[in-house]
Amino acid sequence: MFKKKNLIMSSIITLLPMLAGIIFWDKLPETMATHFSASGSADGFASKAFVVFGMPIILLGIFWLCIFLTLKDANNKNQNKKALGLVTWILPILSIFVNGMIYATALEIKINPVIVIALLLGIMFIAIGNYMPKCKQNFTLGIKIKWTLENEENWNKTHRFAGKVWVIGGLIMLLTSFLKIEYALISLLVLTILMVALPVIYSYSYHKKQLELGTATVNPVYDKAQYKKFGIISIIAVTLIIIGIIFVMFTGTIEPQFNEKSLIIDSTYWQTLEVKYEDIKEVELKENFSVGMKTNGFNSAKLSLGEFKNKEFGSYTVLVYNFENSAVAIKTKDRVLVINSDTKEATKEIYQELLNKIK
Repeated sequence: MFKKKNLIMSSIITLLPMLAGIIFWDKLPETMATHFSASGSADGFASKAFVVFGMPIILLGIFWLCIFLTLKDANNKNQNKKALGLVTWILPILSIFVNGMIYATALEIKINPVIVIALLLGIMFIAIGNYMPKCKQNFTLGIKIKWTLENEENWNKTHRFAGKVWVIGGLIMLLTSFLKIEYALISLLVLTILMVALPVIYSYSYHKKQLELGTATVNPVYDKAQYKKFGIISIIAVTLIIIGIIFVMFTGTIEPQFNEKSLIIDSTYWQTLEVKYEDIKEVELKENFSVGMKTNGFNSAKLSLGEFKNKEFGSYTVLVYNFENSAVAIKTKDRVLVINSDTKEATKEIYQELLNKIK
């Protein structure tokens, strides 16, 4: 079904941003923007190591999951080769675009992320829409709803209609890249909803027409055994994703190290921070501390890391365990840093050690 050389090449291209990250490693900042707000400004960040190595590996995992599910569907044995080709190349191209945009932002190359997203989505929808009418009835590719899966004529008609809708929608998306950011985002959202909803409405309408004409034969593309198999695979996939989320939500450490001239703080999901003792103006032990609102950072059930804002300090840097409400506030000449440990006693030890270092 898939040529081995195409899968190998696609996998290499998916991981190619990793090589670019290694080449530009010294020029990339320790913390890189990975998410952007409606105004185009960065509002989500991750460590350099995660961006360079983690993101391509995650995309590669998703790519191989899609290939695995496609191969497991017996109905794809005689699937259109061009339709299968899209499965092979969409994620590798996405990896190049997304990681390229992140690197460009990190290297201070001025780009508008909304324009990049509009162009990428537009091209993808045009490509998918062009080949959608050629996609044969199956359980993993295309518009998989009750009426298309149970009637081949409905499948073919719906996909021919959807192909036109997606090509037109993709072309409009390309044009939205020239609009102001706020209008472009609204256009992308509305277009995406319409491109999903219209084929579903069309399929149902065609099903109703078939019922009136007495041609609505039910001949499912899947049997019960296959349906059960895909159900089990889906449950496993969802379970693995949930386990991954839980792992990130409830793991991670903050480790302060007192060197001769500075305090160095290593944290699992954030950059290493260094504070020179000579720059510290004040150290204070806080009880019942509240981190406030995240502006640029990472937080989970266990940790809050990065840039936050609260009433007491305004904008400040925080590296704390959420379940411990005591913390040490370190005020320097240019910022406020708040840290703690996983117990009240250990947090007090950090406070005492800092007092000894700055005397």
